[in-house]
Amino acid sequence: MHYYLGVDGGGTSTAAAIANEHGKVVGTGIAGPSLYKVAGLKGAMENIRKALFAAEKKACVKFPSYAYAVFGLSGVDSLQDWQMLSQKIFKHFKKKIGDRFRVVNDVVIALAAGTDKPYGVAVIAGTGSNAYAVGPKGEAYAGGLGSLLSDEGSAYAIGSETLRAAVKSFDGRGGRSALEPLLCRQLGVKNMREAVDKVYTSSFNKTSLAALAPLCVRAAHRGDKVARSIVAHAALELGSMACAVIRRSGLSSRAFDLILWGGVFQAGDILLSSFKKAVHHTAPKVHIVLLKKPPYMGALKLARGM
Repeated sequence: MHYYLGVDGGGTSTAAAIANEHGKVVGTGIAGPSLYKVAGLKGAMENIRKALFAAEKKACVKFPSYAYAVFGLSGVDSLQDWQMLSQKIFKHFKKKIGDRFRVVNDVVIALAAGTDKPYGVAVIAGTGSNAYAVGPKGEAYAGGLGSLLSDEGSAYAIGSETLRAAVKSFDGRGGRSALEPLLCRQLGVKNMREAVDKVYTSSFNKTSLAALAPLCVRAAHRGDKVARSIVAHAALELGSMACAVIRRSGLSSRAFDLILWGGVFQAGDILLSSFKKAVHHTAPKVHIVLLKKPPYMGALKLARGM
């Protein structure tokens, strides 16, 4: 029996899945983040190993030699990233996969999971954010360069704006917002000035900031004007990413699927309505799809097609 391996590794968690030669998923496993810019290279490889081991245990597959494997990893943003991660994966898993593997950005497997069409677009908005398109003019990427250079519209970006808005509400530089007491409660502080002792610690990282995004979304749904403004800004930034790759790949006048994946899109219409409006202005024939199946299905699809 031939087996195939698909891995979806992000800033929050890593999922591994094993499929048999008929395409049936026979085992899955979950572990911590494998975004090396968050977990470090050692931590990333260890979490991939843990997810793979858990999948193999469920599949009852001992000492497998995979026909092919695809690793869709957040943080594969440059040739240097790709080379480094490919080398590390070969070193750690060569007994199982040899050179029969491919490393891609996680947005690539999200697109593969969401559509069977030759052309399409995917936008991820989770801990980080990025966009990817394949069209008649080729491939195009936008965003996805980390918190210093991009990640607009991501949970990290929303969390960062939420913190700053709460501070401005506290010291009078901005409008009063429900985000202030909500964050104080979440952080376990009396006021936002005390928050400095919570956020400037090594344990409060990118993932910690991203975890604040749902709080902002809840406040927005309850009508808080500041929170609604933050969510609206995220929608416009994500829409801008999508439009950029649509134009550069030559899809503006075509019908195609746009696949959305990531926790930020779970905000619902409060975010999606503005996002859809921005994208439809650039690509009126677009079909927007919220991805229901896990992205590792896209990794397995690519692996079986190799």
